[in-house]
Amino acid sequence: MTDFFNAHFLLVTALVSAVIFVNGWTDAPNAVATCIGSGAMSARSAINLAAVFNFLGTVIIFSLNDSVSKNIQSSVDLGTSHPLTALCASMIAIVFFSVGAWYFGIPTSESHALLCALAGAAAGTGDGQANSGFWVFVVLSTLALTGAGFLLGFLFDRVLKLLSAFKNERFLKISQIL
Repeated sequence: MTDFFNAHFLLVTALVSAVIFVNGWTDAPNAVATCIGSGAMSARSAINLAAVFNFLGTVIIFSLNDSVSKNIQSSVDLGTSHPLTALCASMIAIVFFSVGAWYFGIPTSESHALLCALAGAAAGTGDGQANSGFWVFVVLSTLALTGAGFLLGFLFDRVLKLLSAFKNERFLKISQIL
């Protein structure tokens, strides 16, 4: 029994590490590309800043609030027949999906991929199920936040264009960092 547990523990650890690696691989360039490309920051400064704040963000959010992990846990019931298999299948799906999307240049969210992979794995177990109320919330939130992001991006673009009319080089450099 101990060998069985150790083998599964190592498999799950390897899969979680693969998901974390792919997540960093796809997110890190997006976090620093604009700052480096615009010349607002050097590559070393941008990477260091991104590393520090990604780490701090993770530590702070999980030390203050565990609602994200509770929401993910409540999104699906993996069933009782093969929950470990379903979890491993979910993580493998995330890695393949993320690498495929990266290859074709499609932006992804590994947290959304996790939710969808868990729902698919729950359906695959035969006795698992997705929490439909949670999924309605996810879809409506995605639509609302996409619209809000578009509107805020449009408004901030207009404000920055107005402010940049003053040709203040220090302001422009700061706004590129933001």
